[in-house]
Amino acid sequence: MKKIIKFVVIFIVVIIILITAVLASVPLWLPAEKIKNMLVEEITRITGREASIEKLQYNIFKGIELTNFVLKESKKNEKSDFVKDNEIIIQYNLLAIISGNLIISKFELNSPYVKIIKEKNGAFNFSDIMENMQKKNPNKVAEKKANVVNQEGSVEIKKNKSFIKNIKVTGVVVKNGNFIYEDYSKPTKMSVKIQDFDFSVDDAVWSVVKPIDMKLSCNILYNEYKIPIIAKASVKTDLGKKEADISLKSVLIGKINSSGTIHISNFSNIKGKIDSNATVAQMLELLPPETAKKMQDINTVMTINNTANFSFIANKLAFDNITSCEKGSVLYKDKKVVENFGGSLKVDTDYNMTGDISMLLTGNEVKMKIKGTRINQMTGGKITMNLTSPKLALEYMLAMFPKKLTGTALAKQSKLQEGKTENKQITAPDMYINMEAGSVYYKEMTFGKTTANIRFIKGKFDLEALMNAYEGNIKLNVKADLNKQSYNVDTNVNNVKIQKFINDSIAVMPRKATDKTNLLDGLKNKVFGNLNMTSNFNGATFKNIPQTINGKGNIKLTDGKLSSLEIGKDLADKLGADFLGKDIPFQYLLSDFDMAKGKINVRRLQIYNGVKANEGDMRINAAGWATMDMALYFKVNMDFSPKISKDIENQVARSLSIKDASFAYNKDGWLPFDFIVAGTLTDKNYDYNQPRMIENIKRNIGKKVETEGKKYLEDKAKNLMKNIFGK
Repeated sequence: MKKIIKFVVIFIVVIIILITAVLASVPLWLPAEKIKNMLVEEITRITGREASIEKLQYNIFKGIELTNFVLKESKKNEKSDFVKDNEIIIQYNLLAIISGNLIISKFELNSPYVKIIKEKNGAFNFSDIMENMQKKNPNKVAEKKANVVNQEGSVEIKKNKSFIKNIKVTGVVVKNGNFIYEDYSKPTKMSVKIQDFDFSVDDAVWSVVKPIDMKLSCNILYNEYKIPIIAKASVKTDLGKKEADISLKSVLIGKINSSGTIHISNFSNIKGKIDSNATVAQMLELLPPETAKKMQDINTVMTINNTANFSFIANKLAFDNITSCEKGSVLYKDKKVVENFGGSLKVDTDYNMTGDISMLLTGNEVKMKIKGTRINQMTGGKITMNLTSPKLALEYMLAMFPKKLTGTALAKQSKLQEGKTENKQITAPDMYINMEAGSVYYKEMTFGKTTANIRFIKGKFDLEALMNAYEGNIKLNVKADLNKQSYNVDTNVNNVKIQKFINDSIAVMPRKATDKTNLLDGLKNKVFGNLNMTSNFNGATFKNIPQTINGKGNIKLTDGKLSSLEIGKDLADKLGADFLGKDIPFQYLLSDFDMAKGKINVRRLQIYNGVKANEGDMRINAAGWATMDMALYFKVNMDFSPKISKDIENQVARSLSIKDASFAYNKDGWLPFDFIVAGTLTDKNYDYNQPRMIENIKRNIGKKVETEGKKYLEDKAKNLMKNIFGK
């Protein structure tokens, strides 16, 4: 018996030695150089691209090692590399090969490089490879159906006519990878780079007896943003139950920390939970230097938590995601703007959203209730927000929303492409905002109780607001089509204190240059009274609104005054009438106006006291225009009442070189005085031509001539005219 056992042992040893000898002799009849050439030839044939391998080494017991593998770009750019790798190592199980299975326990790439390009026509720089492979492999679809995923999670490639029946990759290592994606198909080039990519997963075979480790780290560069990613996880499998458990120990994306668990059943159904958190300050560290510089005055102390529960069962995804925050704060230049910021937003599988947020904004409570349906859909989605506050700081409230949802930032400038001007269409879920505040203030402007309804639907913006302000109220209706860059603004002002309104408007007005003044600056602290106004303005572009806006309206000022205008001072010096350089009180100031191309036309401007200008000492009728860059031209007709005209009659006569002004009065006894002012607000020129006064003189002389008879007319008319005009 012992001899038989000894013989069997010797026989097995001899067989093993013979097999080893045969395998060891493989390099003699299949040298590495020949394998390398065969491999290069096959890759070139399949891809249609030039391929090269500097060196190939293999050990029948250990595996294969490739050095400096390169696959070139297509012929039009063949000097560039499409794919390259300094070193590729493939380790396999020798005994498995003998049984017809290629089990790669370690597939390692050292310094791989891949550059993907999407051309202007939408084609990729690998499109020709796909076309070439389809030509070379007409039965590719049938081969794909033969590929299955095995119980260990590795890929099995089945080929019936090959000695190798299955190919399994159970361990992967990538070191120092660099991958580039560039998209030229859009007006603005997009670039994404993945640098320093390291990835490793232990041999999956061991996952049946112990958890295996997975590690990943890289830096993603998206345009000007750099986002570091570090992830560590472990995997445990149960082949009998077809289950796997993945533990995400630590996942750091940018500055967002995540952890969680994922359970896989029947090797197809997935269920898991991921918790994430990050501080706003940490996320701001990822901003490009220029962007970060703009936010250096803002200090945000806020931790955002996110919990995602998800499942993928029977090819159907389900999830609910909750984002929350407690007691956040925002400081601007060391001043607390937001305190006690807290609340949560929940989004479910159907992309329906509910939210409840509260905060102290500049010390005043603000509450927001949010509801959304299908918010992932640019058309068909809807978001509704109800906002309430006893006192709302509108300037800071607007700053909390994305710029694309506020003001003129919604405007997308037209682009010139292929000889045609096109406006990029703006798409976003429909948004409805209902606001109610006890008071609202924006920079220097303060409004009383304010209600507003804002709608943003299919690129169209609609605002209806009623604001109690400046002891009156303002009704505002704004409609804008952001895709067409057109807008319409209706304003109704009722009994508003105009002096405060003008001064505050100047204070909040944006300026490209702080040293330049405009038309509104000339009215600061100059006009007083109660303003009633209706107006309609519209435009067809968001570019240079002051010069492109069109509109018309009318104003009525009551119980006010014009305060020592420069024009009045100039007239006082001319006529010697000091009262013209002082405040001019009035009961009514009325006018119609229209505006186009930066020019405001003022029509039928009237300033007087009494219903028929019968209670004052002076009445003014004027018409003219002024431009946004302060040019002006006004024709002004002034009339002085009989009460004061006698006091200034001699000054008027002297200033106009009239010897006798007693014939210059109107039929109602008022003394006219006309002038034209032109130039700019800072450099005015005057024309004191007096057409009405001349007409009065002619009429009054005619009456006197008529009463004194024909003889007087014949003998004395010439002398009379000489006495009047001194000529």
